[in-house]
Amino acid sequence: MKHKWRWIITIGYMLILIIIGLCWPSGGKFWDSYWRILTASGVLITDYFVVGTISVALVNAGLVGLIGLALIYFSKTTLSGPTIAAVYTMAGFALFGKTPINIWPIILGVAICAWLKKEHFRTYIVVALFGTALGPVVSQIAFGLEFGYIFGVLIGLIIGFILPGLAPHVLHNHQGFSLYNVGFTCGIVGIFITAHLKLRGLTPGLEMIWEKEEIKHRT
Repeated sequence: MKHKWRWIITIGYMLILIIIGLCWPSGGKFWDSYWRILTASGVLITDYFVVGTISVALVNAGLVGLIGLALIYFSKTTLSGPTIAAVYTMAGFALFGKTPINIWPIILGVAICAWLKKEHFRTYIVVALFGTALGPVVSQIAFGLEFGYIFGVLIGLIIGFILPGLAPHVLHNHQGFSLYNVGFTCGIVGIFITAHLKLRGLTPGLEMIWEKEEIKHRT
């Protein structure tokens, strides 16, 4: 497939999500619902269809996907298999966990790391995109544990800063048997953060908010 068509199809998909979301009935409370999503803890499982509405969840997924595409475009990175996979992964998980305000600190942290190493951001673009898997940590720190958004952003910057250096070392642990190496790396970082919070008695309970076949479950 020509490079131009990769862009057209991927951007078109994200725009379709946004258009469907905007056309979906939201009861006239679109922004109130979106604010609930933006300020939710985001930890698994936090279904944005329930926290907000189907409308805002779809718009959120489209916006997160477009952010990923914008990063690829402005960093002059090729829209290839890994970057396409990263964008669609971001959009998919934006239905439960990722939002525009919890992914940018991690992305910025990766950018700062690249700048200090005097390397181009596109060198770590895949790490930055897949690294947004830890976006819910920012929301959990900021809103779930109520430490404030500034502190959540600081944690996100630190996470993004260490991911480029940590990911290559983690690769040796699984010897290539994990195709999602950055995700594996994020899992290790997540375990460390959870353990640190538990040490301080701050570990929250499991979040179980989801919707299935018109029945809403909350525990």
